[in-house]
Amino acid sequence: MAQYLTGDELEKIGQVIPLRHLENSFAGLRGYAATVAYVESYSAVYYLIDRYGMYKIKDLLIALGKGVSLNDAFWDVYSVRYEQFVKTWGKE
Repeated sequence: MAQYLTGDELEKIGQVIPLRHLENSFAGLRGYAATVAYVESYSAVYYLIDRYGMYKIKDLLIALGKGVSLNDAFWDVYSVRYEQFVKTWGKE
């Protein structure tokens, strides 16, 4: 999200690293893996904003901030199961 908000356009890629592995901190990633993690995350956020709008990202962040699980928050906001998004994003 932060990378998107900088306004800098990055290359958009699909899942190089399984998206599930990017749900937590990138602190342990180094070099190429860290770069790929940031670009892949940017790509997923870009896709969600492009497809559903920025306000939906806001709704997702609010739900997560309230302690709603990622799976439930994703369903509530996008009407798509997170697991389905993970399986299909980057393959469209």
